[in-house]
Amino acid sequence: MFLHQVLLDQYLLLAYASLEYYLNYIYYFCLRKEPKHKGLRKILNELERSESERVIMTYQYIVTQICNPFDEKSTLWGDKLRDLRNRTAHEKNVQIGTIQRENLLKITREEPALEGQQIAHYLEHQFVAKKKY
Repeated sequence: MFLHQVLLDQYLLLAYASLEYYLNYIYYFCLRKEPKHKGLRKILNELERSESERVIMTYQYIVTQICNPFDEKSTLWGDKLRDLRNRTAHEKNVQIGTIQRENLLKITREEPALEGQQIAHYLEHQFVAKKKY
């Protein structure tokens, strides 16, 4: 089980670092400024204050679909990712349990789980942007 915790921890660190990196690119291409040493809140504040309609629409998409650091109770996938990453990065291991899974051959096996779901399914449902149709 320890190996699963380590792998999940590494995944969360990499996934959140990728999100931060992506947001720095958005900042750079929208405002044509280097995002040197800017945190997420500062980046979003500057995007919001832009005079460009395209940049403001980008800001609105980020805070309604990806993450909103200004809302403590946000349930967006980027905020959940940041919360899990912070918990694991500060040595508070995410508790991984197990679930019984039956395959097509009716063989039951025990698999690692997070909040009662298979880890892969949990990550897929929590951190993939939901499309609105």
